[in-house]
Amino acid sequence: MNKIRIGKVAITHEGIYDDKKTYEVNTCVSYNGSTYISLKQVKNVIPSNDGVYWRLMASKGDKGEKGNDGSVSFNSLTESQKKQLKGEKGNDGYYFIPEMDE
Repeated sequence: MNKIRIGKVAITHEGIYDDKKTYEVNTCVSYNGSTYISLKQVKNVIPSNDGVYWRLMASKGDKGEKGNDGSVSFNSLTESQKKQLKGEKGNDGYYFIPEMDE
């Protein structure tokens, strides 16, 4: 249970609505993806924007379009993005060439 104090007002968030619970004034619940706040003590009244028991605080948004899978190939990057991937030049290193029997 989280309380947010705003001066002399406190809002309590109870999580997902439960019709077996009694909610006091200024209690927030989630129901069908939206958030509601109780306007008075209430039990077994499904949250809605009725203005008597509940007030809608935040409405569930519409489902968005499916995005891409997040994979990126090197060739799909812009030149600017490719330059950002480039690190500093390292040492030349050493080469090992094994001798081969003829």
